[in-house]
Amino acid sequence: MQPVKIGVNPDVYREEDRNRYVRDAAATALGKLGDSRAVAQLLAALEDASVAPTAALSLAQLGDERGVRHLLNMLRSGDKQQVCGAVQALGESRCPNAVMPLIELLNSEATSPSMRSYILSALAQIGTKKAAEAIESVMVSGDEGAIDAAAELAKLGHDLGFAYLHSELKSGDEKQQITAVMKLHFISNPRTIDVLTSALHDRSDAVRLHAVRALGRIGDKSSIKSLEALLDDQNRQIRVAASTSTRRLKNMTQPTAGTW
Repeated sequence: MQPVKIGVNPDVYREEDRNRYVRDAAATALGKLGDSRAVAQLLAALEDASVAPTAALSLAQLGDERGVRHLLNMLRSGDKQQVCGAVQALGESRCPNAVMPLIELLNSEATSPSMRSYILSALAQIGTKKAAEAIESVMVSGDEGAIDAAAELAKLGHDLGFAYLHSELKSGDEKQQITAVMKLHFISNPRTIDVLTSALHDRSDAVRLHAVRALGRIGDKSSIKSLEALLDDQNRQIRVAASTSTRRLKNMTQPTAGTW
């Protein structure tokens, strides 16, 4: 029995639809359907600046090289919104050919700190050796964005990324420590639990509070014992947060430890 092929309605993407979010969602859907008949509609959508990054990404997902080429051209457009969209789409495309253009943009003096953060994330998504080396160079430099680079390296499972974040937690600078905790919250790796658990013993109430909340949100039941130790903490906010996080973990239907 032959599998049923899902067709693409050629009118799904309509340029006259003035709702940008509808057009963007349509362009995304066309890429996910995997039907080559969507190519013509997506090529037309490239003319719509507001959804061009999504349309180009969908083309790339359909195996059409014109999608990646368009995104790479958008990197040189000079339009901040288009550049940002292209950076994010190139990361999602995981195209190795995008690594060098992204590194060039990362190293440009004209690139803003916020844009550098998007570029680091895109390089981590692509995940090649060259991409990881570029991320590491930003972290080692100690410049603005170093902690973002460390977080992206940690997402790739690199020891240096976790070591940097751990050192930030031990720095004694409360602002840096809290930033490190917030970065760790989004890293799906068992080592995240170990690093965050170490922050539960920090002398700063704010750092401990953020760590307690992060462990509760991550949802690894191996954190329960460490969190229960804070149920008698002198700080009321920490006691309440520890109780909430512990209860949340105990009520989970199944353990998540080791299932990252």
